[in-house]
Amino acid sequence: MRQITTGLQPLSSGAVDAPATSARSAADTRTRADARRLFVWLHRWVGLVTAGFLILVGLTGALLAFYGELSHWIAPEAYPGPHGETLPPAALARRAESLVPQGRAVAVYLGGKSGAARVTMQASSPAPSIASISICIAPADCGCRRCCSCSPGPASSSI
Repeated sequence: MRQITTGLQPLSSGAVDAPATSARSAADTRTRADARRLFVWLHRWVGLVTAGFLILVGLTGALLAFYGELSHWIAPEAYPGPHGETLPPAALARRAESLVPQGRAVAVYLGGKSGAARVTMQASSPAPSIASISICIAPADCGCRRCCSCSPGPASSSI
């Protein structure tokens, strides 16, 4: 028959084992205290560095939420306001029809970026040249091209 050992030592009441066990447990306690102190220090500094990074990301993200307003405030010369007399929607539609004689104004959208208006046009007669076109017109009769900031799409032109 084979005997199985569990690795457990029998308890003895001898005075010889007590100092060795006491010294070993004191060393374990000291090692555990040093390890805990190390992990507390490491956790503190990694947390502070991470918090600094997250604060930086949060502040720059908050600034991006106000990008348009900050851009107008920092460089107002890049965003000219309307010049001259503002034209009514009917005058904008007539102006677009004069620019595209084979087209008929269907809708005028006011209030684009920097006050630009978008006029949507369709062919006035069955002409194969245009099916539908969108024209961006400056709502003020100033003659400059900087007032109109519509982004031309595939079937758009900027006037």
